[in-house]
Amino acid sequence: DASIETDLRIYDTVADPSLWPEVLDQLADTVDAKGCLVFEVAEQSLHTTLHSSFYVPDMLAAYNEKFRYEEMADQKAFADRAIAHDSIDIISDELLYDDLQTFKTRPNVSHVMQLGILHRAAALLNKDNQSLSRFSVQFSTRRGPITHDEVATLNQYLPHIAKALDLGRPSMELARAQRGLLAAMDQLTIGVCVLDAAG
Repeated sequence: DASIETDLRIYDTVADPSLWPEVLDQLADTVDAKGCLVFEVAEQSLHTTLHSSFYVPDMLAAYNEKFRYEEMADQKAFADRAIAHDSIDIISDELLYDDLQTFKTRPNVSHVMQLGILHRAAALLNKDNQSLSRFSVQFSTRRGPITHDEVATLNQYLPHIAKALDLGRPSMELARAQRGLLAAMDQLTIGVCVLDAAG
């Protein structure tokens, strides 16, 4: 069964976080989306932690910085709707507008439309700590917002994604710390050798 295989792939990320882009690509394909993101909210801005292969990290960071106020307002609207009930579920961006044509003129929306994206949907994966593990899926300008069937499809995977992120957070933090240490060592003007207990 395809859904069981996807669930297993999601949990494989606990041991190997490098699998996340592949898993997010698979989820995007399942619901005819451009891509998926996992991000955090910190200091009134968004920080993308995981993304499917559609996205370029530098462009994501630039977008999050340029449109931080618009995005924070949108994310508050998504979060306010999400915390109204206990289940983890995906919420359409239709809650953000009454008139689609007016919505398209918003600066952040018109910007992503130039990249081929219009609609999106979002979910809170950790309702105890709303800053952690937010999920978003983006759709092409050639189609409408997320459908009821696509909501049902993603909703069956979201609790597993939330659990895998929670279980995998220590290993992701360790990997992040190791990357930081290696980057710092690269800045030194002397040679450094790190040995294990066996020398």
